[in-house]
Amino acid sequence: MNEKPAPRHVTRFVEELVECGVQLTRMLDHMYLHESTDPTVPPPPEVLCELVAKTIEKDIGRRKCDVYTATGLLLDTSRTIERELFLVDPGAFADELAEGNFDDVEPSDFDSPFDDQLPDDSFTPPGDRRLH
Repeated sequence: MNEKPAPRHVTRFVEELVECGVQLTRMLDHMYLHESTDPTVPPPPEVLCELVAKTIEKDIGRRKCDVYTATGLLLDTSRTIERELFLVDPGAFADELAEGNFDDVEPSDFDSPFDDQLPDDSFTPPGDRRLH
């Protein structure tokens, strides 16, 4: 892990990302708790997407370029988190850490069960020159 603290603008972005994640998790938990058995009712993630899209449209709907830029930033963030952060049990690598055996481990050495769930790299926000 990097010893130097992240720049403030990155920290602020992550703080808002976590807050948003907490809100979405609470809503999804509630939806799954009261999930319909009716097969015509879409699954909770689809319902949440539609609900949030309709809710935020009135505030950000006219800011199309900003929304595309934010979407690209979230995609980059999601891919980086998936590639760089791993959930492990506490103490799982205590021996390796004590011996310093992590120098030769690359993120690509790990398979992720989520590889097929992330969007592909074909999304390019209009006006985002860094992706063209």
